[in-house]
Amino acid sequence: MHNIRPKRKGEKRGATGDQVGRGTTAVIHKGSWRGLDIAVKCINPDFFHSNESSVTFFVQEIETLSKQRHPFVLHLVGACLEPPEYGWVMTEFCIMTLKEWLHGKWERQKERSIPLPPF
Repeated sequence: MHNIRPKRKGEKRGATGDQVGRGTTAVIHKGSWRGLDIAVKCINPDFFHSNESSVTFFVQEIETLSKQRHPFVLHLVGACLEPPEYGWVMTEFCIMTLKEWLHGKWERQKERSIPLPPF
């Protein structure tokens, strides 16, 4: 596993690009690194200030992700554990969302194919 260190002042990095997702604790960017399409998850520093065990949880999550080897689980490329730029880098597998994969990409029909019984 590569150790991705925080970006230093004036340093150019190709890792982060367009924002592709946002949650309550992190922002996810699409990018490239050493020729790989990657997703960079940048953890909001406020997450670590609001919870005493957040750093421990983050490190445990990184450790768990680093041991996963399955075609449907993103591969962990590296992580930054130096404040304030906590985050990790995963190979990108964003051809579709989980919802699209589970339910398909088709539009939901406005009319039911099987009508409900009358009340």
